[in-house]
Amino acid sequence: MKLSGKTALLTGATGGIGSAIARALAKEDVRLILIGRNSEKLAQLRQQLGGSEHLTLATDLTRAEGRRALREMAAEYGIDLLINNAGVNQLALLEQVSDAELATMIETNLAVPMRLCRDLLPLLEARSESAIVNVGSILGSIGYAGSVSYCATKFGLRGFSEALRRELA
Repeated sequence: MKLSGKTALLTGATGGIGSAIARALAKEDVRLILIGRNSEKLAQLRQQLGGSEHLTLATDLTRAEGRRALREMAAEYGIDLLINNAGVNQLALLEQVSDAELATMIETNLAVPMRLCRDLLPLLEARSESAIVNVGSILGSIGYAGSVSYCATKFGLRGFSEALRRELA
């Protein structure tokens, strides 16, 4: 896929991996829709990238209203590339992970990417060329003590991505 002139929606844009992806895509002349929870960090990233064509949306994608705002922005501006990068990690033994922490990890790392793929698929399919990138982890391929919950969500994301790829082929 030729990237120049395309529009990419990037979740988790202000984290280390997200900001590196944003910088790399901006250098390829990609217009970015940067999604994150912190409006100040998003504004800083947008300024660092230069160019007024980049857009930001500060929202919580684990909440229905956050995903609705994202869908509206994607529909208004169009997207060619969806990059599900947002993620959380709790380095702890399973017995130390609370129900709330476990739910947040499953929601952020697995359920949100699944919902965004489902909800944005019609917009992506309407483009002449489009792609979905679900950012995983090596811990989605190997189980690691002290990261059981995180590993489970990334294994799930890998399985979802593989099945979706086959479904869309």
